[in-house]
Amino acid sequence: MAAVDAAAGGTSKCPRYANVELLADKLAFNLPNFKVSKIVLQAEEWTLAIENQWPVLPSPIIWRELVDRGGMSSLIGGAKDFQEYAKTYYDQESSFTTHQLMGFVEDNKRYKRQDIELALSYKPSRPLPKIVTILGADSHCAHRLLMLLTLRKEVKAENRISLRLFTEDPAKAAGLDDVKFQVEDSACPSIQSVSVEYTLTSAVKDASLIVVLDVVPRQHFHRSSSYQTANSSFAVLEPRESWLSRRFVFLHRLGVHIAQHCSADVKVLVAGSLRLFEKAELVAAPINFDVQALFTACSGKLATRNIVGLVRPLEWRLKATIAKKLGVRCCDLVDLIVWGNIDHRFHVDISRVRIYRRHGKDDAIIGPSWFNLDAEPLIWDAEWLKEDFVREAVEKMKAPARYQAAYCHASAIASFIDQWLFGKVEREEMLESLVLISDGCYGVPRGLAFSFPVTMNPSGCFAAIEDIPMDAEKQTAINMCIKDVLEDWAVVNPVLLENYLEEINRFGKAIPSAPLSDEVTLEVDPEAKA
Repeated sequence: MAAVDAAAGGTSKCPRYANVELLADKLAFNLPNFKVSKIVLQAEEWTLAIENQWPVLPSPIIWRELVDRGGMSSLIGGAKDFQEYAKTYYDQESSFTTHQLMGFVEDNKRYKRQDIELALSYKPSRPLPKIVTILGADSHCAHRLLMLLTLRKEVKAENRISLRLFTEDPAKAAGLDDVKFQVEDSACPSIQSVSVEYTLTSAVKDASLIVVLDVVPRQHFHRSSSYQTANSSFAVLEPRESWLSRRFVFLHRLGVHIAQHCSADVKVLVAGSLRLFEKAELVAAPINFDVQALFTACSGKLATRNIVGLVRPLEWRLKATIAKKLGVRCCDLVDLIVWGNIDHRFHVDISRVRIYRRHGKDDAIIGPSWFNLDAEPLIWDAEWLKEDFVREAVEKMKAPARYQAAYCHASAIASFIDQWLFGKVEREEMLESLVLISDGCYGVPRGLAFSFPVTMNPSGCFAAIEDIPMDAEKQTAINMCIKDVLEDWAVVNPVLLENYLEEINRFGKAIPSAPLSDEVTLEVDPEAKA
């Protein structure tokens, strides 16, 4: 017997289709070369006849496939024609009553709905791009960060980025429109879209990651000097208490918007400013204070590990100083720890630092790419390590050229985004430093923003390392940093500082005073000012 491929199309509520379907199934079950294809639609899906004003026949359509499915075919006809076809060629006919067919119709409608629901449940949804909001997008660091984000070679839809640019300064919003057009014209495969937002609500709504740059800079008040030349003037810095109060107002408002308009798994990265590298360490963004303010505003809405402060720019500069001393590349130095208040007072811990690929001519012990050595024993100049290392690193960070460090700062932000948002973890780097909300380890008060060593896994999650050995000198340095963080936070809540000092005095641990004074004036070069 020749093979027969029959196709039937009809609606799920048609009794004639139910009759034809049962007869065709009977033929397919009893005849080895008889195959049936069914096209079943719901009644509301048959719109083609209505659009073309065709007469709708109360019968399904049956045809015979001559070659392959969708190829040449021969029309058999309607329900009666197919029954005549089955009776003539195969001596088979349908013997169901109308009442039975109406019951089959209800079954067909129910099964069709179940098929649609099942198909929708298995249908893969289109991956949505990750929304990255940059607050303070008018800065030079933000422009370089955009360049690095556009250079990513991601083609997977789930790893594409939808950028939102926001600035508080209306005068600079027009400049962001130009930046938006430049990014769009670059045709970058990793960028899904770019938009300029003018309100905090639209900027943070449904964001996956929010990058907070230096959005509330410290102000300078210029005044002329009577005992200097006519073109000389002084710039008096805004009092730190006043500056921190202004920052808290903005960050608290930002935190409220995040809590209201973002999901609970949104990630907030406080990246600070590059001013630490421009002879202006006294106006560097207080990262610890910013993290603390955002955590206070979002308390209960976001997990504590979803609000972090970036330490990597400072960490890279410190690594570069050690790498130069040892004659290795900065990228071959790993696991440096920075404790404390990043923009003000911090402690550098090199007890875990390791060196890879040390192949200098004076190196006695070398090995393959996986081989590493502890860095601290290799630094023969102990006096330099104790007294001059951090000072030398900080002096190099104070670049005389304006915005010279913007690329380094932007590179640190972009690399951390790759780790946190996309799970790209360096194999050799076992730990790094982040400003987190303390859970009480290392004597840091619970709920205080502090720089800790952390480890990160490929899923983008990280955890604070709680087994770093502590000696008396290191613990004293950490206590000094804790006091420095609490002195900044005393602008908002002085009770924490009072309680901490009372506890320290009770146990007889002396805490030195803060290293920098808030009463600062900087002389301004008149040509630079112009």
